[in-house]
Amino acid sequence: MSHARIALFGLAFTALVGCSAVEQMNHMFGNTNQPTVAIKDTTVVSMTDEFVTVRFDIELSNNFDSALPVWGIKYTLMSEGQQLITGDLEVETALLPRSKRLIPINVELSFAELCAMLTDKGPGSIISYATIVDVAVDGPTGAMSLPSLKFVSKLAVPGMGPVPQS
Repeated sequence: MSHARIALFGLAFTALVGCSAVEQMNHMFGNTNQPTVAIKDTTVVSMTDEFVTVRFDIELSNNFDSALPVWGIKYTLMSEGQQLITGDLEVETALLPRSKRLIPINVELSFAELCAMLTDKGPGSIISYATIVDVAVDGPTGAMSLPSLKFVSKLAVPGMGPVPQS
């Protein structure tokens, strides 16, 4: 099929089905101007034998031509179908039009609590976990929730430490 026929078909299709169908197709094929959220990195900030502090960096992208007020972030860390920790952050900021911003979130976890929840885990174990975020924003048409995303990471539970001398 020649390029002219493809273009003619595209124009006829648009005229027949209207703009909303084209917008739906653009959304289905990933061609959308909606804001996005992505978890860019997960880092262990500090660790002792009892606690670990994990930081995950959330990148917010505003694809709108106007500022995007952000007012809250909900996060959950899950492992083996269990909720390890959940939290709500009040974030009162606005992303400039067509901009991105990185928001770091620090979460402290107790190894004793992790091992109590995940009974098959103990000192020396590796815990796989997913970070799930949901960002609340005020878009041009009102309040909206950005899609939750997951980023799977692994965390090593410290060993028992030195064996006591008898």
